[in-house]
Amino acid sequence: MQTSYPFISRYKQDIATLDRALQQQQQQRTRSSRQNLHSNQQQNQQQQQHDQRQHGPVEYRKLMQRFRQFLAEEEKFWIAFVARYYRQFGISEAQPALLALGVVPTTMSVRIPELGDVGDGGSADPTTPNTAVHTNDGSPNNTSRPQRDHFGFPPEDVVAPPLPLGLGKGEQHAARLAILAKAFVCLGDIARYRELYNESGGRPRAGQEDGPGVMPARRGRHRRPGLEQVARARTYHRSISFYEHARALVPSDGNAAHQLAILSFYGGDVFDALYWYLRALCVKGPYEAAVENLRKVFGRAIGEGAARWAREGARGEEEGEEVPAKVKVDRMKDNIVLLHALLRVEAER
Repeated sequence: MQTSYPFISRYKQDIATLDRALQQQQQQRTRSSRQNLHSNQQQNQQQQQHDQRQHGPVEYRKLMQRFRQFLAEEEKFWIAFVARYYRQFGISEAQPALLALGVVPTTMSVRIPELGDVGDGGSADPTTPNTAVHTNDGSPNNTSRPQRDHFGFPPEDVVAPPLPLGLGKGEQHAARLAILAKAFVCLGDIARYRELYNESGGRPRAGQEDGPGVMPARRGRHRRPGLEQVARARTYHRSISFYEHARALVPSDGNAAHQLAILSFYGGDVFDALYWYLRALCVKGPYEAAVENLRKVFGRAIGEGAARWAREGARGEEEGEEVPAKVKVDRMKDNIVLLHALLRVEAER
């Protein structure tokens, strides 16, 4: 289930390295232009051309394009896997989630050939009899059977390998639900990265967001002055749907709650992130990575809390000053997070 993540990690690392190189080059060009405003212009231009050949915007765009294409192909694979796994084992609990996500049609017996479920030469009709030819000793001759599809899946009439011995029917069903829930988490992660590295509509580069709509989108050549298009904020609704359905399938596993905490942290909602990190740990199968991330949330809460108290203490509030309800709620959330952080620090002493 972890095959996608090493490639995603490598792409992220390469993109971050190239992004830093481009920023450093931009800073060097800015300093150089200030120092040599009236001299060595030709030398600076040659240096800029050399830098662009080494690490240029074209290289960055090509790398981002390859990464987005990889994520799109991975999403197709996991959708095909989820639909196939659901049909193979008849996991009825997953049907509402799959219908809501548009992964399977309303009729359970209908196949989805466009997702690559049927091998070359196979039939999409589940009532079609098995036409495998048997050898003289009675064993089936697999050479006449449909080949694996482009996702590597065998024909659907192939008997699935059994789960480890010693598991009862209930345990086998729970194990299959866990696999399906993990596939939903994978799909949620892929959707999250597709949105995070989506720079269209004037979005800033991943990791450089200062808030929604902070950068104006590029204006067309013939656009009237003053009508600047506000940059589109990133939305993670599709990721949230996958994570929520994973939680619904296996509530006792904390992985999906941990991913929801990451999305909350993306949006700057520390209170919501705290809630989901605690949910990721306070279950039968806790997600251990949430422990370290929770420490980061507490460290940030203590630093911001001290700064906020210093500002509020210096400014003070005038008697009778009316505080908006939203400000009161935000203060309460910040204080709750800070309280948990202080209790954690005290407990670890």
